[in-house]
Amino acid sequence: MNPGKDTGSSRPRRDEQGFTVVELAIVALISSLLLGSILGILDGQSRAERRVTAVAGNQELVRQAMVSFQRDLRSAESIVAPADPSTASRRVDLVHVDFDSGARSQLRWRLDAARRELVREVVVGATVTATTFRLTGIEVQPMLRYFDARGRELTAGSGTAATLASCTARVRVQIAAAPNEGPAPLAVSSEVELRNRRRNDRACTR
Repeated sequence: MNPGKDTGSSRPRRDEQGFTVVELAIVALISSLLLGSILGILDGQSRAERRVTAVAGNQELVRQAMVSFQRDLRSAESIVAPADPSTASRRVDLVHVDFDSGARSQLRWRLDAARRELVREVVVGATVTATTFRLTGIEVQPMLRYFDARGRELTAGSGTAATLASCTARVRVQIAAAPNEGPAPLAVSSEVELRNRRRNDRACTR
């Protein structure tokens, strides 16, 4: 053995060397691209799930509002003549009579344009005593249209407020709302015939 000859034991072989800086940078870049792609897919799925949940929530809330509104209209004894007929497209006051006791109560459905809310209120005299339903995210638009027994539409210009109250046989309700942000407002409409419509009233059949 030649003591002067370098056997190479102090020099690491290629397979014993670590990664170079360039190799590490390439691995880090690829990893970041893959991670970014995965996060993008997960974020897209999360947003899609939130949208689906919001749409389903909107459908249920708007449906509840319409069902409650329909029930109150069908069971109303009469409509209260509005003090200002121009508000009739966004508000209606209904008189209900308890079948057993005969007690009369007044309910009000109104669209609050400032707060973009549909509210159901219990009214005693001129005072609101309770709010029993509230739907947020309302799209402000004419919500109510009134028709007599012949199908003629009653408007603020077609007669007095008393005529609007006494001659209405059918009410068309349209609600558009997005209580949960994201989806476009969901619009539903329904036509409800009043229980006590006055078919033989001369003032209404002219």
